[in-house]
Amino acid sequence: MQIAVQDPGRSVTYLLDPAVMADFEVSDAQLGEGADIVFVLPSKTLCEQVPVVPGGTADGTILISDPDGDRRWLLTRSDLERFEAPAESAGDNAVWFSMPDASAGIYTAVPLFRRALVQNSS
Repeated sequence: MQIAVQDPGRSVTYLLDPAVMADFEVSDAQLGEGADIVFVLPSKTLCEQVPVVPGGTADGTILISDPDGDRRWLLTRSDLERFEAPAESAGDNAVWFSMPDASAGIYTAVPLFRRALVQNSS
């Protein structure tokens, strides 16, 4: 299984292979600093509790949790850049995530609000 993360703000896709991510593996005790973004892989278990404390780092941190494998990886955005790859290279067995991009949502919402004002005016 591969983990594909799209970052629409940077127009980039990152392709991660858990087999080569040992450098980023962390235990629950090491999550004291927390993470800014959390992705949880699909699981056969009912729920996964991930202790998240705001990270607040300038670089931003991404926590990827695998409940079935009882593994967690903590990466910075800079670490993620190592895994940049074309989206087409993700195999059929990839799990896809997308980085939140707040600015895109704001710019998309403004025209919608304008249209709503125009439609509801007399």
